[in-house]
Amino acid sequence: MARSTVEIRNETSITLELADQKGDFVEPPPRAIRTGSSATIILETGLLGGSGHVAYSIGSMSAAHLDVTWKSGFLDRDRSDDVTVDAPQGFDVSVVRKYERAVVRVIESVSPAAPGVHPSSETPPPV
Repeated sequence: MARSTVEIRNETSITLELADQKGDFVEPPPRAIRTGSSATIILETGLLGGSGHVAYSIGSMSAAHLDVTWKSGFLDRDRSDDVTVDAPQGFDVSVVRKYERAVVRVIESVSPAAPGVHPSSETPPPV
């Protein structure tokens, strides 16, 4: 599975992991993502809400960034499911803060945030 973790402020890290490739994708299409691809999420404002982008690469090729929204919420031992993220369908998001962990299933789609290579027009790299 494609996985990349980015550390952000307040001792929080976020892992974006390629999940089951079934279902609808806005960007990129399932056939364009293979094991060994990478995805990162960068948040602009931190844990309590804001926006950022997902940047993914396929082989050595960079692709368009995708808009994401970090919904307002909080994370603690008793209410760990209150933090949600909007990101491409087919991605699972793991939110880790200190010794607490929440995993939410991402079900919303995103739109391209910047011009770039569109994987749907490219031949996927061999697996």
